[in-house]
Amino acid sequence: MTNPVRSCLRRLPITLLLSGAPAMASAQTLRESLADVARAGDIAGALHTFSIFGGVPGISAATYDSGGLHLDSYKVPVAHSFAPVESSWLGGAAPYVEFTGGYNHGRENDIVSDRGYGATGARFTYDAVTALGGVGVDIPVLEALGGKTIIRPIFLVGYTRIDSDARFSGVVAPVLAQATRGLLTNVSLDSLLIGGAVAALHERDLGRQMTLQAGLRFNQIADIGLSASDPAFDITNGFSVATASVELKGPTGFEVGSLSVRWIAFASGTWMLGQNNDALGFSRFAELGGGLEFADGQLLPGVSAVSLRGSGIVGDGVTGWSVGVRVSF
Repeated sequence: MTNPVRSCLRRLPITLLLSGAPAMASAQTLRESLADVARAGDIAGALHTFSIFGGVPGISAATYDSGGLHLDSYKVPVAHSFAPVESSWLGGAAPYVEFTGGYNHGRENDIVSDRGYGATGARFTYDAVTALGGVGVDIPVLEALGGKTIIRPIFLVGYTRIDSDARFSGVVAPVLAQATRGLLTNVSLDSLLIGGAVAALHERDLGRQMTLQAGLRFNQIADIGLSASDPAFDITNGFSVATASVELKGPTGFEVGSLSVRWIAFASGTWMLGQNNDALGFSRFAELGGGLEFADGQLLPGVSAVSLRGSGIVGDGVTGWSVGVRVSF
């Protein structure tokens, strides 16, 4: 799969710049063609994917490699379910809140034209900062055999800032940089994120101090442009992301001070759906990992456990790895 941000250049009349056509006319033609691609949503959709990837809970902070794209994703997810509301019409439902702050940095190199006129190279960089908050409610649907299942509808709203740039090399690099300013070079996007999610979670006691947690979540988010480096980016994109996870915990028999140490094994899957699902060069991947959890002691106020985790990632054209810390409230 090919990233639309770089592949769009292969569909543009760069050969006009390389064939001796008048510089002003050929640069204008290139810019008009690039603006058409931007208005079609290909470029903005690819760029907005970085913010969605960094803001949706369930996608791990990790290092991803897909083709020529190297992506470093950093994420701070915080979530909390409150005590159930004692009300006959709420049926024991509990308020829920979440917040995810994310930062993604991507980079890739490519040859954008080598059609007999000499190679023209480009180095693309992408930076996205995302803040996504959600409010919802935990609705119990089943409690039996030592386990419980809840359905959690969530309303999501957030903000994202995206900056990207392209550095060209070759004889037409200055003309390309000028013709693509605001569209591929010196790009900035500010967007409102709004949407919703629904999650199903199941927890159960397996005996011998072992527990199982399994979850499914589907997110639907609209990325609404607020301001951009070029009017061609003033569009709205829709994104769908599905995640599934399962996690096992059990005792190690060790203690660190007043903390009991538990082992963790987990697996998850992520599917990006819709028009821009492969904008990063991949649309689905699996994660498999493990770690240690420190719990049941006198931790910070409001903190019930802290875990150290590591995992490997593999998917359709992507590999990666993750090392991180998770705090449970």
